[in-house]
Amino acid sequence: MISLLFCSRILHLVNYCCCLKRYAFAYMASGRTRLLVSAIGNCGYNCFEELSAFVLWVVVIPFMTGLLVDCLLISPLVPILGCGGAAQPAVDEAELLLQIKRAWGDPPQLAAWSTTGSAAGEHCHWPYVACDSAGRVTRLSLSDSNLTGPLPDAIGSLLSLIRLELWNNSITGAFPTALYRCSSLRVLYLSYNQIGGELPGDIGHGLAASLRVLDLGSNLFNGTIPTSVSRLRNLSLVGDFPTYVLSMPDLEILYLSENSLIGTIPPGVWSLKNLSVLSLNNNYFSGVIPMGIGLLPSLYALDLSNNMFTGTIPLELGKHSPRLSYVYVYNNELTGGIPEGICAGRQLQYFHAWNNQLTGSIPAGLMNCATLIGLNLNSNQLSGDVS
Repeated sequence: MISLLFCSRILHLVNYCCCLKRYAFAYMASGRTRLLVSAIGNCGYNCFEELSAFVLWVVVIPFMTGLLVDCLLISPLVPILGCGGAAQPAVDEAELLLQIKRAWGDPPQLAAWSTTGSAAGEHCHWPYVACDSAGRVTRLSLSDSNLTGPLPDAIGSLLSLIRLELWNNSITGAFPTALYRCSSLRVLYLSYNQIGGELPGDIGHGLAASLRVLDLGSNLFNGTIPTSVSRLRNLSLVGDFPTYVLSMPDLEILYLSENSLIGTIPPGVWSLKNLSVLSLNNNYFSGVIPMGIGLLPSLYALDLSNNMFTGTIPLELGKHSPRLSYVYVYNNELTGGIPEGICAGRQLQYFHAWNNQLTGSIPAGLMNCATLIGLNLNSNQLSGDVS
């Protein structure tokens, strides 16, 4: 009984402090004593009855600052004890941005990231930063900013971060698992950096389920992408081409070029009816190119260059893909001829197949392709002319 009474008194005290603190902040900002008196009245006379006598004498205008400090000390208990009103932000996001700046060695391109303490939310006006209406950072656009070193751990504390753009820098180290804490992340661009090693096995469980864009191209990754990536059902841009990708029928873009990835393209690729861009160039993929690639109805761009593919170019390539505009298969070990219908959709603009072992005649459909802008068939054993 005594414990319940004690807890009741504490709750009344916390609620009173929360109420009084909100009005006190307004009082200090306005500089009007009248507002303070009104605040005490608005908090309710019953609150005073619940406070012990030694607290009452503190709650007077000359000692307002002391009570306010006490209330601030109680603030961390507010979410637990159920105080009404909005909770104060747990993390100073301006300070987090300054930590990120320091971790990258105070680069001159972030010189404008400097707090003056003159206004709340001033960090939302810093370059490369975007915030929501509550002043929480939702976007960092730091691509092509000459940043060097590992990704700062403080980025993981930006819990409202939705979009992170860091492509074309010199970011090093392993895949930054600090991003697992970014529970709102939807778009992540890390391509064209120097991030290396194997991707963590729990990447699909650690990254936010809301993630829609994951660009890891042109880094130093090796091995294969863990099967946990299949948990990220909302992805429209993924990396490698493991078999579980076939369970993502809405996949439109598959891009993970210029890494050290190995393996083959699964033959079931034909099931990805929405796939428009397949870019796996500059890796160590091997084996034959699946014939099913020639059956993809939405295919627009195909880049398999600088790998170790063998066998022939899919014979149906171009016949079932009316939007096909770009085909790059150069610097492989391909044999056989060029598909007859590669320009059947009359949209083909670039066809580069140099440095292979292609044989036979150049198809008439390619020789007379009116939309063709770039063609390179050097270092093969082909015959015929292109008009």
